[in-house]
Amino acid sequence: MAKQSPAKVVGIILAVVVGLLIIAGVTLKIMFPPAKLKAMTMPHIEKALGRDVELERISLAVFPYLGVKMHGLEIANTGREGFSKGPFVKLDAFILKVKVMPLFQRRLEISEILLNGPEILVETDKKGSFNFDDLAIMAQDTTKTEKSEEEKAPAAPALPVPLALEKFAIEEGTVIYHDRKGGMKLGLGEINERVDFSIDKELKDIKTTGELVVNKISFYSKDVPKPFAGLVLTFNHDLDINLVDGICTINEMKASLQKIYIALTGKVTDFNQTPKLDLALKTEKLDIADILAEIPVEMAPEIAKTDGSGSLQIDIAVSGALDSAGPDINGTLALNNGIVNYTDLPQKITDMNADIAFTTNSLNISTFGLKMGKNPVNLTAKVDNFASPVVDAALNAKVKLDDIKNIIEIPEGNDISGLIDADITAQGEVDPNDPAKIKVDGSVKLDNVRVVTPAVTKPVVCNGSVDLSNTRIAEKITIGIGKSSMKLTADLVDYLSLVLPDSTKNYPRPRLKFAVTSPYLNTNEFLPKPPEGAPAKKAGAESTPPQEPGLLLAAPLPGIDMQGTISNNHVIYESMELHKVSANYKCINDIIDLSLRARLFDGTFSHNLDANAQNIEDLKIKSAMDISNIQISQLIATFKGYLEGDNKLFAELRKLDESLSGKINLNTDLVTSGGTSQELTDNLNGSVLARLNDGKIEKGAILEGITRVVDKFYAMGPVEFQDMKVEATIDNGKVFLKDLDMASSFGDWYAEGTIGFDASLDIALSNRLTKRHSKPVAKMEGEARGAAKKGLQAAAGAAGLSQYVDAGSVVDGFGSYLDKDGRATLELGIKGTVAKPSFTAPKLVRFSGGKKQDKKPQELIADKMKEELEKKKKEAEELARKQIEEQKRKAQELAAKKKAEAAKKAKEEAKKAEKKVEEKAKDAAG
Repeated sequence: MAKQSPAKVVGIILAVVVGLLIIAGVTLKIMFPPAKLKAMTMPHIEKALGRDVELERISLAVFPYLGVKMHGLEIANTGREGFSKGPFVKLDAFILKVKVMPLFQRRLEISEILLNGPEILVETDKKGSFNFDDLAIMAQDTTKTEKSEEEKAPAAPALPVPLALEKFAIEEGTVIYHDRKGGMKLGLGEINERVDFSIDKELKDIKTTGELVVNKISFYSKDVPKPFAGLVLTFNHDLDINLVDGICTINEMKASLQKIYIALTGKVTDFNQTPKLDLALKTEKLDIADILAEIPVEMAPEIAKTDGSGSLQIDIAVSGALDSAGPDINGTLALNNGIVNYTDLPQKITDMNADIAFTTNSLNISTFGLKMGKNPVNLTAKVDNFASPVVDAALNAKVKLDDIKNIIEIPEGNDISGLIDADITAQGEVDPNDPAKIKVDGSVKLDNVRVVTPAVTKPVVCNGSVDLSNTRIAEKITIGIGKSSMKLTADLVDYLSLVLPDSTKNYPRPRLKFAVTSPYLNTNEFLPKPPEGAPAKKAGAESTPPQEPGLLLAAPLPGIDMQGTISNNHVIYESMELHKVSANYKCINDIIDLSLRARLFDGTFSHNLDANAQNIEDLKIKSAMDISNIQISQLIATFKGYLEGDNKLFAELRKLDESLSGKINLNTDLVTSGGTSQELTDNLNGSVLARLNDGKIEKGAILEGITRVVDKFYAMGPVEFQDMKVEATIDNGKVFLKDLDMASSFGDWYAEGTIGFDASLDIALSNRLTKRHSKPVAKMEGEARGAAKKGLQAAAGAAGLSQYVDAGSVVDGFGSYLDKDGRATLELGIKGTVAKPSFTAPKLVRFSGGKKQDKKPQELIADKMKEELEKKKKEAEELARKQIEEQKRKAQELAAKKKAEAAKKAKEEAKKAEKKVEEKAKDAAG
């Protein structure tokens, strides 16, 4: 046999291997066709995910590489309510290629992992739950038991074979994140990534490089209602990793957003235990123009009008262990020759320079300065030991406000001028337990500062100063507006808790003392008035949808104890003029005490208010008010604005100035509690005492209704009264009228009952007419009494009771519609509402013996007849009794007489018998 050459032998062997691989591939394709592969894999995938999964096709490859190809993979989204119907994950193609020949050398070389066209949807519902929360693989494995410390300790990792990955790639990927709870949507489009890495068997020499590019980034939120798009993000890395020893060397890690670059280099060691860092983060010298250019206009529309120049650079070094203390951080920030120009303004902010150094525990601003036009602002500051800060800072600024309006856009209709001169220093330790350790010194002076704003129709001119120390801020400022002026002096002490965090809760509570004095304050002179011809809001119309009532105090009080006085000689507000206004205000621990005294119109007004605002959801309020000798129509017209809201009774009270006049003396003593205006109204209770003199009621639904129902008795129109007294209590959403007493031109009126806060009425009203208005009643009564006597007498005769019934006495027993003073009284009830009252028919009141007679005539007739019958019955019984007694007496007398006569006769018979016996005895003896 001829000897074969080595090359031919190798060729034959290769041919056999290839042939075997081909045969194996054909065999595998026959044994595992796509349909069978799909049937074998899909149930496992669906079970692992707990979701429906669709797959167009899946296939195997054996040569020249081992591989799997999947096309048209789609994982369904959660079926819970509140999420979209689209798929959770969608993938055009997934390709995995493993080289065959290296496997014979016990090496795993993956030539490619490719994700083509992946689309991933991550979203939340309005409650914040994610659409992947119910994936089966997210469920916690409850079968696992607690491991021992030895089991928890990581073992030295190792692979059975070395691993290399030539290419991991994502092509044309998309990620959508939709946060419905927060109202935000982020889109990452055209995601392309390539990663190359190799892994040795011992995991000590892992190398990876790669690049990620996201070409289309879009963003939308409630704060940025107009979406922006088109941002480009790139990320490059070059890393050497030793998993066994826990070492990662960052040769380069670079991120860029548009033209803004940040680079990271260095090393992380011991990351299997307590990582130690030695990293350097640097930015290239960033051009301010590039930074401004990369801010999306959609987020800040005014950025389109802004340009600038200069440069910004940041260097940060991080070194040390990631333990509880954390690594050390050292860095610098440099701003050079910064200029910002707003195109709508004639001047720029220039000479912006800053040299700032910082560490984990310190900050040093050696330079920070800028010019606002020609006005320099300079700040230097040094802070050491953030845990117990020691500061050394100085701020100096002298700003001519005329220049500021050339730097900062002033809204149309506004203007500023004058000079502000600020010079402030702070040195020492910031100690919450001892504020005196830091020395703050400085002042802010206002020199003829003039402000024009649409909120005040005349310029506001301020002069004065604000002096600062570490424990005190003192103000002395005068303010002039047209002819009005005021002077404010104020001292705020222990103010540090307002500007520094008080973790120890040992700061003394800030205290403010103030005094405001004004010789003349005319708000009509400078407060703007509503435009003429502005359409009035229709009753019941709503400009906005009804909302839940908010707290009266939107936030707790600022935590300052205040005490001060307000003294105004003459105040004009709309139609109200106040003289000799004196107010004392005190608020200690959020408990308010306010007292106000003033001359109002021709009378006086005083108000004492106590309020506990420690819990803004449940305010406790006491109010005592006294008003003396003020025209009620003026009072209501002045204060009706304080009766705003949906309360129906308040709505009717606002109209009283159109129908009621008279001088009022009013005393109220009220308490309430709650957090909202509605709660304070619902919980209101207390007493009201009012007295009106020389007044008039001219119109209104109640007056018109009373006039209508009493017209058959007398004609009534507008009611003039000399005196009206109202005594009432308030409780449970109702006004309880204990007594309303009014002396008027139509007599005396009395009322009692309730008026609800919903304007409902339940009132009993009586009117004691004057003698003049009672004459028709007297005439009617005379005619009725005469007719009643005749009718009653005739009825008694027809019934055969004439001898028992005295018609005159019976009718007189009815009483009279006229009282002892000859005045009649009408009674009626009022129901319904103040706007639409309803009335019971008025009736006359009868009087008997000076008292009100409540029984009806029919009842009185029956009572009288019964009385007469009882009287006659008693008379008959008495006569019969007397007759019986007389007969009994006579019988007794006759019986006694007969008895006496019989006794006498018996006695005489006895004497006769005795005499006969004596005579017979004598005869016998003789």
